[in-house]
Amino acid sequence: MRKFIKNDILESFQTMYEAHDELKNFIEKKDFGRMKIILEDLQNAAVQIGTAIEKSEGEGFVSVKHLEEYCEAVYEVSQGAGDDSNGNKARKVLNKKLIRAENSVKNDVRVKTEVVFISYKASMWDSLESVWRSVSIDPDCDVYVIAVPYYDLNPDRSFGQLHYEGDEYPDDVPVMHYEAYDLAVRKPDVIYFHNPYDDWNLVTSVHPAFYSVNLKKYTEMLIYIPYFVLDEIEPDNQAEIEKIKHYIWLPGVINADKVIVQSEAMKQIYVNEYLKAARANGLTGNHLDRNYLERKFLGLGSPKIDKILRTKKEDLDIPEEWLKVIRKPNGSRKKIVFYNTGISALLNCNEKWIEKIADVLKIFRENKDEVALLWRPHPLIENAMKSMRPEILQRYTQIKNQYISEGWGIHDDTADVGRAVILSDAYYGDGSSVVQLYRHTGKPIMTQNVDAAGKPNAVMFDAVFIDDEYWFVSVKDNILYKMDLSTYKVQYIHWLSHSSETDLRLAYTKLFHYKNKIILIPCLSKYIAVYDMRVNKVKHVESGLPARRDGDYFNGGVALGEILFLIPCRYNRIVAFNMETEKVEENKCIELSTDERKYEATFSVGGVVQEDENVIFTGFSTNKIYKVNLVTKEIALSNYDYSLSGIVGTKEHYWAFPTKGNQIIKLDKKGQVERIIKEFPQNYVCGEWSFHYQQDMGDEIVLLPRLANKLLCIDKLTDEIHEIDIDVGNYDKENYWDKYSRFAVSVNWKEKRMFVEAKTGIWNVFNETYESLEKIEPKLEINEKNFEEIYRCKFPFFYETEGAFINLNNYIKYAVMD
Repeated sequence: MRKFIKNDILESFQTMYEAHDELKNFIEKKDFGRMKIILEDLQNAAVQIGTAIEKSEGEGFVSVKHLEEYCEAVYEVSQGAGDDSNGNKARKVLNKKLIRAENSVKNDVRVKTEVVFISYKASMWDSLESVWRSVSIDPDCDVYVIAVPYYDLNPDRSFGQLHYEGDEYPDDVPVMHYEAYDLAVRKPDVIYFHNPYDDWNLVTSVHPAFYSVNLKKYTEMLIYIPYFVLDEIEPDNQAEIEKIKHYIWLPGVINADKVIVQSEAMKQIYVNEYLKAARANGLTGNHLDRNYLERKFLGLGSPKIDKILRTKKEDLDIPEEWLKVIRKPNGSRKKIVFYNTGISALLNCNEKWIEKIADVLKIFRENKDEVALLWRPHPLIENAMKSMRPEILQRYTQIKNQYISEGWGIHDDTADVGRAVILSDAYYGDGSSVVQLYRHTGKPIMTQNVDAAGKPNAVMFDAVFIDDEYWFVSVKDNILYKMDLSTYKVQYIHWLSHSSETDLRLAYTKLFHYKNKIILIPCLSKYIAVYDMRVNKVKHVESGLPARRDGDYFNGGVALGEILFLIPCRYNRIVAFNMETEKVEENKCIELSTDERKYEATFSVGGVVQEDENVIFTGFSTNKIYKVNLVTKEIALSNYDYSLSGIVGTKEHYWAFPTKGNQIIKLDKKGQVERIIKEFPQNYVCGEWSFHYQQDMGDEIVLLPRLANKLLCIDKLTDEIHEIDIDVGNYDKENYWDKYSRFAVSVNWKEKRMFVEAKTGIWNVFNETYESLEKIEPKLEINEKNFEEIYRCKFPFFYETEGAFINLNNYIKYAVMD
């Protein structure tokens, strides 16, 4: 029996006891008319209660027998009422019979919890499935799966076409039509749901009757489980949290009584961010009670992961048309690559995303004899195009239809993403929650990059000269190279195989040469790496840093003897690394602040100055210039009115560079402002963050543009700013490299001035007077042995944004086919 029905019955018993008291009074007053009405009401109440119990527990149930005995007692009281009856005696008789019935209901009627699972997309059912399976076998629960309808949204956000996917769920899931279950009447004890948006979505909307704000009216326990899995983040990693916090402040999260998230760390993020948002939006009560929120958010794990870990390949139902693609002529199976394309990438990249898909399909077509492609677009991808990108829908449909008609690959438009994850041997495609799910399989992963050039190119953010050879780590593939600048031939040296636990790109960007070693300074990696030139080996040294994906731990290093001091960017301490012992010396590390939020303050992002045992750098988020004595640990600060993104110095002066480069500040050696330089070349536009880096080139300082529209240099003697005659190119906000730098590095070598393009790796070579520009593409000497070295290191997964060296063809050859 349902809890609310049992409660109603028990409340009815209390009303009947009160009626017994009234009956006693009317009997004693000889008010036979009122007495008759009460006896009839008691009889009817007992019959209604008995009917309700029989409906729930079946005929002949013991509680009903007690109620029948009660009805007989009511009848006997009514028959003897004309006599000079004792009202107190009648009350005692009826109370005794009713107590037996009440105790039987309390003890013999078993409460059953009615649980409802609300799902609108069959493809998202896996976010609820494992919970449903565990609840459905509980004999104390009545469980229902309700498939509800949803609408496409038109560009003006009005409701478009209605969809219902009740017939697309797994065969063993008993789906009930939404019109067959009346929430207002049934009042389920618990409702689980996975759509948190209500009317906040831009692509689709469930029927408003099933918005969380309405579901909450009909249950005592509304439980939300996200339909996605997020990348795991440390609770103090605010930069990464900023990227996902929009998932936390949604109607479904606000209205739910419980929210089940994928881990304890994610629970703490939800609690922290929910509190902030609740305060900002003026909520009160439990919304601001941390103890309550600690109980509301539960880090119990994701049912999506449960399903992936539980299901085996042999358990899958594979369509015959899929098997025709997967099987080779000799009966063996090809390797299967799950190609996932998602909505976020579509909205960010537009036409480039469409053409990337066409290029990817071409590459897999060329490899179709050995590799079967399983292309599974997001189930709402075409809905999103119709609503938000209608101009590219026709081209997408053309590519999709051609792929399907050619028949060499699989197009998966079914609801079950889990089948694609389990069946496939490797993942390739857009970054999405599916990537986080796939990580639990331990199979190779590479995420698609629409800007990948498809061939290696040598882009670096720093380098060291060793005997006229230019050593660097390519930021696109995390490989240590050396270049002969006279021939522009680039030789592969070593892959930094243990570079990062979160991302292979940008693990190291800065280098330092010491004796026969090259010290690789962490950017995204949590390790300091040491390359031994004598034995061609890389050693990774634990630095105490956590694995992070927003990185930029350090902006470089300065040395005092054998100690290399790592200058922080997104970190609040200078780390002292002994290059002889290859260990961090904690007693020589320097804390820049006592703030526990180690990763929220941003320090040096551009040029750094070393003067004997002092290092000078700017505080990007603190509006300060720091002068730190690396021996005494004394810190001197100069405060300014704006954010600074780097500093360059000579014996007499410093030049400090505001983030928004509409001026340059010239300082004396005491940090006092001597001059504000504002005389920029004609048509110069600075942008909000003007320069990626300021590089000291001897008699001048080169300003490498980030959002500025020109490549500039400033004469140290005259303070005159000159434009270097080179095409900076149009800023493409959708391109990863344009977001951070147009030119990765500048090189002053012999009588040449060189500038390396971040996007292409092309070298722009000038003479000393910036004349006779020559564009040169370095020649990378890479062989099969180099590739084998990389893929011989068996990562539990490959999480690599498709770059230059590890491109799609090489991924197929060395990761998928290995």
